[in-house]
This record gives sequence, structure tokens and C-alpha cells, in this order.
Amino acid sequence: MRFTLTLFILVVMRFGFSQIVSVNEVENPKLKGGYVSNPDHILDETTVEQINDHLRELEKSDGFQVAVVCLRSIGQIVPKDFSTELAELWGVGEKKKDNGLLILLVLDQRRIEFETGYGTEMILTDIRSKRIQQDIMLPYFRENNYNSGMLAGVKAVCDELEGQVLDENQQFETEDETNSNEYAKRTKARSKNFWLTILGWHLVGVAIYLIAFLFVRYQSDPYKKYNTIKIFGFWIWAIFFPFTHIFLVFLSTKLKARYRNQVRFSGRTNQVMHKLTEKEEDEFLSMGQQAEEIVKSVDYDVWVTENHDDFCILSYKPIFTKYTACPKCRYKTYLKEYDNITLSPTYYSAGQGERKYKCSNCNHIDKTTY
Repeated sequence: MRFTLTLFILVVMRFGFSQIVSVNEVENPKLKGGYVSNPDHILDETTVEQINDHLRELEKSDGFQVAVVCLRSIGQIVPKDFSTELAELWGVGEKKKDNGLLILLVLDQRRIEFETGYGTEMILTDIRSKRIQQDIMLPYFRENNYNSGMLAGVKAVCDELEGQVLDENQQFETEDETNSNEYAKRTKARSKNFWLTILGWHLVGVAIYLIAFLFVRYQSDPYKKYNTIKIFGFWIWAIFFPFTHIFLVFLSTKLKARYRNQVRFSGRTNQVMHKLTEKEEDEFLSMGQQAEEIVKSVDYDVWVTENHDDFCILSYKPIFTKYTACPKCRYKTYLKEYDNITLSPTYYSAGQGERKYKCSNCNHIDKTTY
């Protein structure tokens, strides 16, 4: 019990019960001509004087201002936030050069923070600061040897900053300006990536079209050329590729007209063939084919030789049509005439409907009740 009480008294004498809860409670050592704020007596006087000597010489020879703060506790405040606020309150470093550094040690949170000005950070980077903390200071701190750890850390800082010169006319960004610039860079990068993606997407579309065009180029049959290129005449391409394929759609439309009217030769007699007019071609079309042309579900071209000893019939189907193939005559003249409710449903019984389909070619009728 006596040993415990004695140890307790020694701890109180060593560190005291004080707890800093605001940066305003920390005494600024600059007011007394020093560089170390040590209200809880974590460092002994000899160490404080040695640190003051090193930092005084550093400021005299190289202009860098360094403040050291050793506190037992700052409550629940985050040490990084505390060091930032404290450095701003004290104005550590010259304003034009922003060449200050504040070293904060918080015992109960077991934290060591280096708060560097923008000018100092150009020399004493985050990587170098971490290296000093990890390799030089923390091995001493883990053994509760705060005097040797802090003194060694300050010497290492002085070695890093000694002989370094900062340009007084150099402008340093504030944190808000840095964040704003970073946001602008990210926005610019996102915009650039977006347009590169759009460009790449459209290049893929153009590549597909060029492959099809090369395929068409080496086709000998104009009808096969037409059926290949008509795929790219659909306006759906202009929706997916608005910047490039809107022009390719027009080009495809022109190519379709060219291939549809391109001169053909008889495969049997090798004679030149010519296309008949709408009235002339009826002689070669069946009644079902003529019915398809009337309802515009299929359009036919008839090509014949001069002596009419050979002919060919080519069909051209629109993209969309309301007609389907008739189950009886097989021509695309089958249409739903109506779909009516013949008995309305109630809460207690199902309703009834009737659909009627009729073929305009063979007059085949289908009625379906459901």
C-alpha cells in the first residue's frame, strides 16, 4: 500500500493532474523567448534548454521557426486538429515564407504530431517527418524516455532544415485553395475520361460500320449488298452513336438506293436486266405478292432481260409492319381486325373477349374467344 501511494505521489509530482482542453490554455513559449511549451513537466529543464538552443540557432541561421509542445492530455480532442489550431493561433513561422513547424506530444493518446507550414513541407515532407518519428523518436518514447526522444527528434529536424533556403516571393496555397485546385483537377480528369469514353464508343461504332462496308465492297450481288447495309440504315444506330452514325444513317440510305437500282445481269443468259415499273411488274407477281404490296407489308422489284426470257423477283420488307404471315396462304397479309370485350368481368365471375384475324389475300378468318 505504501509503495502504491508513493508511486502515485511521484506520478502526480511528475505529470500533475492538469488537462488541456483548449489551445488557448497552452502557454506560448515565444512570449518568454523560448521554443518549448512544457506545462506538465514531461521534459526536464536541461532537455528544454538544449532544445531551445538548437531551435534558436536554426531560426537565426536559416529562418525556420519550430515550436515544441508536450502535454499530458488534451481530453478527447484529435491531436492533429489540436496541433493545426495551435500553430495557427501562435503564428509559427514567417507569414510570407510559411516556414514554421509545431511538434506536439500527447502522452495519454500516445501521439506525436508534426504540423508543418507549406514552406517547411517542401523540405520536411510527410515521408521525412514520419521517418523521424518512427525511426528516431518512437524507440525512446516506447521506453518512456521522452527527454532523449524529443531531443533526438529536434536534432533530426534541424539537420533536415539546416542550409535550406525558401523563396520569399513564392506563393503558397491555403488548404481551401489546395482542396479547390484538387477538386478542379479531378473534375477536369473526369470530364476528360468521359469524352475519351464517348470517343472510344463512337470509334467502335465506326469500326463496325467499316467492317460491314468492306464486306459489302467485296460482295458481287447488289441484293446481298443492300441487305447488309440496310442494317445500318436503322435510326436506332443514331441513338446509340449520335455524333457519328447520324451521318452514317444518311450514307446507308443513299447506298441502299444505289444497290437497289444497280444494274443486274441474268445468271442464266448473262444479259443485262432492267427493273420494271409498279404496273409492269404485276405480270410477274402472284396475287398474294400483289396483295402484300397493296398493304405495304412487302415491296417487290422485278428485273427482266430484254427478251423476257429470264427474270428475278426481289423482296424488300419494311422494319415494322402490323401484318403477319397468314397461317393458310403464308403471305404477309394477316391482320388483327379487332380485340373486343364481349362480357365484362365482375368481382364474382371472369369476363370474356374475342379477337378476329383476317387475311386480305385469301380472306381466311380466325376468331378466338378468351
